[in-house]
Amino acid sequence: MINKSKILKDVQKFIAKSQWDKAIIEYEKILAESPNDANTFNTVGDLCLKRNDTEKAIESFKRSAEIFNKTGFTLKAIALYKKVLNINPD
Repeated sequence: MINKSKILKDVQKFIAKSQWDKAIIEYEKILAESPNDANTFNTVGDLCLKRNDTEKAIESFKRSAEIFNKTGFTLKAIALYKKVLNINPD
C-alpha cells in the first residue's frame, strides 16, 4: 500500500520546482494502485501539457473522461473532451 499523502507532498515539491517529469512519476504510483482515479488522470494530463507532451496529455484526458462518464459525471467528461479538442481538433 502506498502512502498517498507523502506522494502528494513530494508532488507539490516537484511542481514548485517545475519538475514535471518527477511529478508525473509520483502520480503514476497513485494510478498504479487506483487505476480509476479520474482526477489524477486529469492532473497528469495537465502536467504533460506543461512539458509539451500533447500525446500523453490527450491520452490521460481521454482516460479521465471515460472514468467520469462511466461513473455518472457526464459534465466533467464533456469538459475533458473539450480540453482534448482544444489541444487537437482532429
